[in-house]
Amino acid sequence: MNVPVDPSAPVVAGLDIGGTFIKVGLLKPDGTVLHRTQLPSEAELGWDHFIDRIADALELALAEAELKASELGGVGVGYPGTVYPDTGLVSGSPNVPGSQGSNLVAPLAERFQRAILPINDASAAALGEQRFGAGQEYGARNIGLFTLGTGVGGGVVINGEVLFGAHHQGAELGHMVVDPNGPQCGCGCFGCLEAFCGTAGILRSAWRRLQAGRPSLLWDQIRAFDEVELTPKMISVAAAAGDAVALEVWAEIGHYLGLGCVTVINFMDPELIVIGGQIAKAGEPLFGAIRQTVKARQRLNPWPIERIVPARLGEDAGIVGAAAVVLAAMQTA
Repeated sequence: MNVPVDPSAPVVAGLDIGGTFIKVGLLKPDGTVLHRTQLPSEAELGWDHFIDRIADALELALAEAELKASELGGVGVGYPGTVYPDTGLVSGSPNVPGSQGSNLVAPLAERFQRAILPINDASAAALGEQRFGAGQEYGARNIGLFTLGTGVGGGVVINGEVLFGAHHQGAELGHMVVDPNGPQCGCGCFGCLEAFCGTAGILRSAWRRLQAGRPSLLWDQIRAFDEVELTPKMISVAAAAGDAVALEVWAEIGHYLGLGCVTVINFMDPELIVIGGQIAKAGEPLFGAIRQTVKARQRLNPWPIERIVPARLGEDAGIVGAAAVVLAAMQTA
C-alpha cells in the first residue's frame, strides 16, 4: 500500500528505469541534483528481479549519499510505458519481460515505506523540462516535448500540469500519423512520426541515398555494407563537416518533426516546444529544418519558431523529471 508524500522532507528521489540501466538521482526541493548513481537493470531476468534491482539501486544511492529512506519526501519512477497511478500497475514494455499488468508501486512502497509515484518516462521528462529546464529558462508553463532515440516519445504540460488523458495514455506524440502512406511503425500502424524519426527511420533515410551511389563522408565511417554499422551520431558528424547526404537526411527528418510540431501547436498553443534525446544532438541541421517546416505550415496563427529549442537537462532528464513528480505532489500536500 502506498503512503503519502512528506512535504517537509529535505530530499526526493527520481528514478529513470529501463531495460538496460536503472538511474537514480537524489535531489533537493529546488531541483538541484545532490547525487547520482546507476546499476545495470538485468531486466531480462524477469520482473521480480527487475524490481529488486530498482530497490538495490535506490539503496545504493542512499548509502553513497549517507542518507536514510526516511529522509525522502517520496520516490518518483519514470517507466518506459503506460502507468496507472491509482493501481500501481504498468503496461508491457518491450525491454522489460513480464512487465505487462505487473505492480510497480506496491513492492517498492513496502520496502521503503515512502510514497512511490510512477509516471511515463517521456511525461516525466516534459515536467522536468518545464520546471527545471527549458521551461524555467523561458518562464513557460505550457510546453510540448519530443524525445528522440530508438523511438519518438512525447509529453505535454498545460498550465504546469502533465496531460495524462482519461486512460493515462495521452501525449503519445510519436504516434501521430504524418503520412498515411509512409513506412510501418513498430506499433503496427503506417506513417507514424516514429517510423520516420526514430533511429530505424533515420538510418533508412541515409541508406536510401547511399545505396543510390551518392558520394558521402559516411562511407569512410562504415566498415561494411551493413546497416548496423551506421548510426545517427555518424550522420551528425558528417553533417557538421558539410556532407550533402547527411545534411539531406537531417532536412528530411526535420521536415517530419516539423509536421509533428505544427500539430502540437494547433492542439495546445504551447509557449515552448522542447526536443531532447540523443538524436537531438544533431543540432542546427535538424533544428533548422524543423523551424523551417513550422514557419511554412503554421498558417492559421503565427507562432514564434525560435521557441523550438533543445532540451536543457541532458542526461539528467529522466531522474529530474521523475523527481519533479514528487516535488509537485509535495507542493499540494
